[in-house]
Order: sequence, then C-alpha cells, then structure tokens
Amino acid sequence: MKNRIAVVCMLFCFTLSYAQISNTEYSTPAVIPQAPEVASLLRYSEVPVSYYNGIPNVGVPIYTLQGRELSAPVNLSYHAGGHRVSEESSWVGLGWSLSAGGQISRTVRGYPDDSTHGFIYNQYTVQYIKDVCDQTITNDPNGCAYYTGQQAIDQRFDYEPDDFNYSMFGQSGRFMFNQKRDVNPKGEIVQFPNKNVKIAPSYTGDIITGWKITDTNGIVYEFTEGNKFHSADTFQSVSGQIELSPEDGEGNSYIETWNLISVTSPNGDVITLEYDRPILDGYPSAYPFNDITTTQGSQSLITHQSGEELTEKKRIDTYSITKRHYTLLSKITSSKGSLHFVRDATNRLDTQSSKQRLQYIEVYNSDNQLTQRIKLTHGYFNSPYVTNSEFIATGTNGYISANTDSFLNKRLYLQKVTFEGHYGGHNPSDDYSYSFGYNTDIMLPHKRSYAQDHWGYYNGKSNSNLIPYYSISTSQKANREVDPDYSSACILNKVTYPEGGVTKLYFENNRGDVRNVVLPPYIENKVKVEAVASNQHSLTENGNEITYVFWSNNFTVSNDAKPSASDENKVQMEYFGFSNRCDNVDALYTGADQVCNSMFFDLYEVNGFNETLVQRFSIWESGSLLVDKGRTYKIKIEISATNAEYNLVDYYSDVTFSWFDDNPNQTTEVFDYFGGLRVKAIKTYDQEKLTAYKSFDYSDGYILSQPFYFSVGTGGVYKYVSQSWVPLQTTQSGYAGYKTVIENIHEVATETGYSTLDAGSSQTRQVRRTYTPASTDIAFPGAPYTQDWVGGNPELEEITGKSSTATGYKTFEEQSTNNILGFVLSREYHLFPFDVASHDNVMDCVNDNGCDISLNLYNIWPGQKLPNRQTVISKEGTRELTQVTETFYESVPNHYNPTKTRFTDSKGDVYETVIRYPYEENHTGLLTENRLTVPLKTQQYKDATLMQTAVSQYGSFTGTDPATNPTNLLLQSVSGAKKTNPLEERVSYHGYNKYGQVREVSKTNGTHITYLWGYNYNYPIAKIENATYSQVAAIVDENSIQNMTGTTLENTLQALRDGLPQSMVSTYVYDPLIGVTRTTDPRGRSMYYIYDSMGRLKHTLDHDQHVLTTNNYHYKNN
Repeated sequence: MKNRIAVVCMLFCFTLSYAQISNTEYSTPAVIPQAPEVASLLRYSEVPVSYYNGIPNVGVPIYTLQGRELSAPVNLSYHAGGHRVSEESSWVGLGWSLSAGGQISRTVRGYPDDSTHGFIYNQYTVQYIKDVCDQTITNDPNGCAYYTGQQAIDQRFDYEPDDFNYSMFGQSGRFMFNQKRDVNPKGEIVQFPNKNVKIAPSYTGDIITGWKITDTNGIVYEFTEGNKFHSADTFQSVSGQIELSPEDGEGNSYIETWNLISVTSPNGDVITLEYDRPILDGYPSAYPFNDITTTQGSQSLITHQSGEELTEKKRIDTYSITKRHYTLLSKITSSKGSLHFVRDATNRLDTQSSKQRLQYIEVYNSDNQLTQRIKLTHGYFNSPYVTNSEFIATGTNGYISANTDSFLNKRLYLQKVTFEGHYGGHNPSDDYSYSFGYNTDIMLPHKRSYAQDHWGYYNGKSNSNLIPYYSISTSQKANREVDPDYSSACILNKVTYPEGGVTKLYFENNRGDVRNVVLPPYIENKVKVEAVASNQHSLTENGNEITYVFWSNNFTVSNDAKPSASDENKVQMEYFGFSNRCDNVDALYTGADQVCNSMFFDLYEVNGFNETLVQRFSIWESGSLLVDKGRTYKIKIEISATNAEYNLVDYYSDVTFSWFDDNPNQTTEVFDYFGGLRVKAIKTYDQEKLTAYKSFDYSDGYILSQPFYFSVGTGGVYKYVSQSWVPLQTTQSGYAGYKTVIENIHEVATETGYSTLDAGSSQTRQVRRTYTPASTDIAFPGAPYTQDWVGGNPELEEITGKSSTATGYKTFEEQSTNNILGFVLSREYHLFPFDVASHDNVMDCVNDNGCDISLNLYNIWPGQKLPNRQTVISKEGTRELTQVTETFYESVPNHYNPTKTRFTDSKGDVYETVIRYPYEENHTGLLTENRLTVPLKTQQYKDATLMQTAVSQYGSFTGTDPATNPTNLLLQSVSGAKKTNPLEERVSYHGYNKYGQVREVSKTNGTHITYLWGYNYNYPIAKIENATYSQVAAIVDENSIQNMTGTTLENTLQALRDGLPQSMVSTYVYDPLIGVTRTTDPRGRSMYYIYDSMGRLKHTLDHDQHVLTTNNYHYKNN
C-alpha cells in the first residue's frame, strides 16, 4: 500500500470546483472505490527545502491510519539545523521527532498562568500596575514598588502570559491569555496568528487540566493532562563545593503538556489516542514522577558586590535536579484498525533516568490482526569521556568520574527504518527500508563540554567555562564564536531509499548581517572557477590523452580578514567543488562510468612569478582549510581524459572558495557566522549515477536577537553569565532568515537520461526567490516574539529565461483589539554586551526601587500577512504573457477565507469569483459547529457579467430512529443557475446514516442511487441504481450486516440482485486496512484482487479467476 500523509480524508467527496462551474459539479458523489492501484515504487525523491531559512525538510512517511472520515498521519521528521552540545536524543534518535497524534505545550513565563497569583488569576493586571506606576491611578494604597519589587516576587505575582503551542494531525498554532476580563473572568484567548479555531480550557479547581480545540472544519480535538513538572532542586558550586542554592529551586508542580486523546468529526467519526506512563527503575509507580534529570545551568561571575569591585571574582556554577512526570504515545485507534507504538525492553544508554527507545510501530486491523510492522534500528554516537568529575546527584554516587563511560558521552541516533509486511504472514523478501548516514568525521563532544558557540553548537574550542565577555582575563574568557569546522558534527548527510537511490546533503553555517551585533565587521568574498567552453582555458594532448586547464584570476586575502579561531595569522577558507561527471570520490559511481582519467582543483599561493601549491583536492570535495592572511592566491581546475571522452559541451565542473574579509564599506552588509546550519547543496543519485544536483546561494541574512550576558542587580551586584539572559529568537524554526535565495539547478551528464534542463540550455538554471524580512521590532528583550508571520513570505520567484511570479500581501493586525500587556518581574537589569553607558540609570533604578517600569514592559499582538495580488509573467519565445490574480478578504477577523478573487488573463479578460461562507449567509448551524470554510454560494462573473451561480444547502436529517440518523448538518441539495436565471435544484440528498455517509441521492428528475455500508460502516459494499433506500432496506437491513464478511456477506448482497430485478446492483468485498478484494458488476461478473504481505496489489484476476495482471516489487535493500 502507499505510505502517504494526510490530514483529513473524506470517504466520499462532493466538493465543488469554484474556479470554473461546469455540469460535472452536479454529479452525484463518488462513493464507490476505484480499482486498486499498483503501489508506487518508493524511489528517491527530491528533498524539499525551506528556502527562507535554508533548512531541508527530511522525513519518512510511516503510515496513515484511516477511519471512516478522519485519518491519523504518522511520520518521522528530521531537523537539519544542527545539534547543540547539550541536546538530548528523542526516543526516535538525535534530531528526529515522531509526528503522531497531537499535543499542547506551554512555556511558562514568570509563573504558571493557573497558579495562585498566575496571569489569569492575578487581581493586579499589568494595565493596573502600569497605571499605578504612571500615577494615572493615584489612590492605590500600596504604591508602585509593592507591585514591582521584592514583595511581588515573594508572593509570586505573575505578570507574563504563558506561551501555548498546539499541534494536531498536521495543524499547529500558538495562543496566550490576555487580561481583558469583561466577558471571561480569566481573560480571553489570543491566537498568534488568528486562525479562527475555537480554544476552550477545562479546569479541575483552578488548574487547567484539559483543552478542547475545534478547527474551522468543525473537527473537535480533546486534550488531557500529559507531562507534568513535579519539582526542581537547584544547587550551586562555589569554589568547587556543592551547596543548595539560596534560590532553592522550584517546588510547585504544574502541567507542562496536554496530550491529544480524541478527534471527532462533525459526522461522528472518532479517532482515539492512548499513552503510557513509564515507571522509573526502583520506584513502585509512575507517580508522582518518573524522570529525574540533572542539568548544568548557567555559570556566573560576580565582579562587583555592594557597589565595590571584588579583587577575587566569585564564580558560581549552578545545577538543577528536576523531577517530572512524562507520558509516551502507545496507541492510536480508528474504526478501521490501530497503531501500536512499542518501546524496546532494554533501557537506553544515553539517558540519566531509565528510558527506552521506540523500537516498533505496529499496524493492526479491526480484528486485531497484525498487518504491518515498522522497525526502527538505532545506534549510539560515542563522544570522548568527560575530563572532570560531573555532578548529577547528592549523596552516594553523586558524580560521574572523569574518563568514565556514561550517558553524558552517548547519543541515540537512527540508523534505519524497515517496513515489514505481515498481511497473510511475514515474507522478508517484501521488506524495504530507509537508511541514514551522518557526519561522523566530526563527533560531538560530551554533553557538558564548554566547546560551544553563542547558540550552543559545537565550536571545538578548549574553553574552561562558558562565560564569554568583558573584564574576564584572556585565559578565562570563553571563545563562543561559531566555527564551521565543527558545527556540522553528527548532522544527517545521507539518505538511502528502498530502491537504492541516495540523497546527499551538504551544509554550511548560517551567515549574514551583524551590524547590530558587537563583532568585528567582515564581508564574505567568493571566487568561482567554471570549467566551461566559454571560459579561457588551455588544452594539451599527450598521445591519446587530452588535458584541460582552467585558472582563476589572482585574488588577495587581506591582513584584516577574519582570523581563524586557532591562529590569528590565518583565515579559514571554505571550498566546494562539483562535476556532473568524473566522480573520482563517490563510490556510487562505478569505474565503467568514468569518462576522464583524473579531475582535480588546486589552490596556489602566488608571489610575483612564483606559484606554490597549497593543497590539491578531488573535484568532488568540499570542506575548509587555513591559509595565510595578507597573501595572494589563484585556483586551477585540471581535467584529463582519453580520446576526448570528456568534452566541454556535455560536461560541466566548477569550484568555489569563500572567506570572510575586511569590509571596506560599512554602509553595506557586514557578514559573519550565525548559529546553526543551512543547506549548501543536495545531490541525488539512482543506484549508479548522479541524477540531480542543486546548490543554494543566500544573501541578506539576518538574526532576530543577540545574546545578553551582563546584568546589574540589587546589592550592586555586577554579574556575567554563560547563558544569554535573552532567548535567542528563531524565525520559522531557524536562527537566521534570508531575504534572497538563489537555487542553482545544475545540468547533469546528458547520456544518463537524467538531464534536468532543456536541450541546448546553459549548465545551470537559476531560480531566484525573495522573501519578506521578519520584524526585528522586538518589544522587550526576552518578550515572546509574536511577529513570525511578518517574515518568510515569498515575494518574488524568477526562473531564468522562463517566468517570474511576484506576490503582494495585505497585513491584518489586531493591535488595538487583541493586544496583551506583559511585565517582566525581575530585580536584575540586563545590558547589551560591552554596553555600560546606561549603567548609572540602571543603578538608580535598582537602588531606589522605583524605576520606570517601561524597562520591563512589553505589548504584543497578533497579525497576518495574506497574499492579495499575484502577477505571473511567462515567456514564450520573445513574447511575455502576464496574468494577475487579486484576492480579497472582506470578513476579517471573523474568518480569513478569500471572499472574492479577480483573475485577469494575458488578453485582458477579467474573471471574478465571489464566495459566501456560513458567516456571510448567517448560517447559525454551521457557525455553531465552527465550520467556517464551507462555501454556500458561489458566483462567477466575466467582465462584470454574471455567468453562473451555485448554491449548496445544508440542513438536518432526522428520522423515526434517532440512533441511526446523524445529528449534525449535512448537504441537502446543490442548485445552480446560468446568468440571471432562477436557481434550479440539480442534486438532492435524501438520507445519510448515523456517520454522515450518504445513503440515497439523486439528480433532479433522475433515478435514485442507494448505497449500503458495511464492515462496521467503514466501507461502501453496495451501489444500487434505480432504487430508494426504503426499497433496499426492505430486503437487507444495513445494521444487521455490519459484522458480516466473506461468503456470508456475498450471499446477503446477492439477495439485492434477486429482489430488485429492475435495479443495477454493484457489490464490493474488502479486507479491512488492505483494500477491496472483489468487485461484482450489475451483470454478476466479478474481478478479484490479491495483495502481497505488504498490502500491495499483487495479482488481478477475472471472473473465472484467471490472472490478468501481476505486479512485482523489487527493492535493492531487501
């Protein structure tokens, strides 16, 4: 069967196409299944890329569990932005996540919103304390200091909204509470952005123990308590001695996540989810906690106290022992079957508490028979041991000894995903698998290593701590700069597909504009040499061997170039080579494929007339090297082939060198490295040859926030810390965003048959994309960033010589209606790195306890950017054709569906479509169910002349037996009209069963078609044309056949043919979760379908059970 990911799949579909109304709109619904298809071969595929942040979307589709109407997709996804040193592996492996089910998680800001004085209960709202401190309110008995000082901290006053995020079956969103309590005493829920889903918390006492989310299709998602924070003890090490911190940790438990437990469609289809609560080794139950984790917190250096500089700086290392209660997904159940998530019986080696990896995902049908098993194979990345004793607990065995193997130097990683078929028994020859390769040339250090850049990624530095700034001596100061030689440690770089194809991924560090970060100013320089016929080159012959040589011009690395972290007299230079032939390195090419004897590129240092070889590389190599500053260099490509087998028409090669040099013009961008990775190139192979190659060039990169390491607090304490006071903001899951990205689609060897470009084209086609920049207007450093919707929207896509697409946007902001005020309650005030200009003002604020609260006040609000104009210019020879589409959103914020579109074609003709939804039609029933996306009336115009109208009527279907009738609103009829003629009913729906599945339908003045459903109402088993449901029900009672299968069901359905001779009866037999196994047409002629152990179509048989077709599936890695 096919592995596909779907969010919601309807068993039958009567969706109308509103772009062009035609007679096909008025057809009866396509309820009956199509003949089974041959399963698609699981070939290698192009890895999609989020161009805005350069992160490739790598994943494996696992399974989609179907219900009557709903479906539950399960897949594995990999985040290829890099791995932090302290990062822990999930139960599916480092960097991998299991996308299944759903969850609501929260990031607590201040104190939990539902705590005693939490944000939704605190009687002193942020607006109130602002008015008190601004003296807008003058009769408050307590005064500003009471609400903003130590007393407020001691009483745990919460002035910040918690940050809630949900994910559920492919949908995701974010929301917070505000403190507008006119309607709801606990405040209103504000969505970022507003997606018009209904979000309702449920309470046990004052605690939020559950949620209900209703999406805009009326599907209801219910959540209940998941992971729970139990307690934390904070310890500190002062001069090497561990002691309980004066801050004393956190002893108030709260719920961190809520698990999705059920999904219900408007028609009553239900998918349920179950969770395990693992028991910690040595404990009798999972309660009150089942996880104990010790983390190394921030390191601090106190340089001043009581206003005086300390002669001996006080260094404090903090540790937190946290106890939590967590859950793991164990089962998903639909009406058709279930998925079971099975953990390994053996504990993992890379976790402090006893935990297990996910070993199997098993698929069972509704009879609890195993039909498929997905096996996950894992290994461990083994890092060097810790070099010092590491604290993990109090009492006996409280340390990990130096040079000892432990969980601190191990990380679980995913090696392979194997699909096993168990339908009719396991046949190993039907198995197939995906396997994964990682960059193990550079291994991550142990999890408490100090070799980290500002973002926490590995930088290979020999630091003795993590405090990077200011008055610390050079020997103590931590080097937190990004080092590209180490950032890609253990990153996924190879995917092997079931048929043997391979995708290889190449990465480089994020880089971009750092004018607002206090770092030296550099700009990225690049030198590229292309081995193409149009570039100057030499050609020499030696017998039957021909040699091509290409040179770059001389280029100089200045003395002010960015110094290497290991040698200030050298600069780190990156290189990346490519050829669409002559792969002398990659084992995927066989010797017979070679068309050249050798191909390499050289880097030379030039001194007058002397040229000295620095290093030689294979044309396929990429990496970095150190070269001397203040020197001149040049690049050479040399290609040797026999009998002109390599030519400059069919084959192409190039190499690029880049480095950071002094920026002579400060008005332009200043480049440096940022944390995390972006994809540089993607190469795709079949079993033998390169089939596709893409590379990416990024420009106008930026980050949203920068680290803060210095603070001034009460008692005149100056403090430098190792962890930024301010969270380093991400934009669409990456630390960097790019305004312009060029995708280079390279030609590959033409004789392979895999050419990606048109005949006669150049060696590279470029696709240039530009994006809207993210808003860097952050209300307060550390405030929740809620304007991610601003950046990353595609503005322009230009395909060289082909077309361009420009997109404009309309911005909808709710600053005045849905804003949230927040206040950071803290007695420490943070300054930019090296910035002490505001020191006196800050000290005044600290000492008199009455500072301007605007220092810690923020205001956030939601918004959206929606596309409202798209211009497409396509080229046909010398002609340019322009098409313009305008989109209007006239009902914001009640819904964000387009209510009108206007299309102008290249001839100037204008077509307009107007769509009215339940909100415009005031359909209270559908609005109550939150089914906001149902189009009820559609009108099409050409040049302002009405051409067609379509109207869908929804209503209730009730009968004598309420148990067998649906309770929600269903489609009753579809009417239409041409031009200004009166509406005429075209299709009528006469009845549905209790799951909203159509029973009887007809075209106006046409014959009635009746459907019977079986297998517990999961599949249509009969289509009876020219008969009403009452006529059919008199012969076969639908309710009584739900548990029938095989011959019994076939004999029962035969009674329809015998009892309704005037009707045409078609019947269908199934194997649940696999597919239809027999179809019988009105003539009584049958077709049979046979499946292999994976549930893929194997044979098709005719009525006499003669084989008509046979399908074989061959995978290289079986």
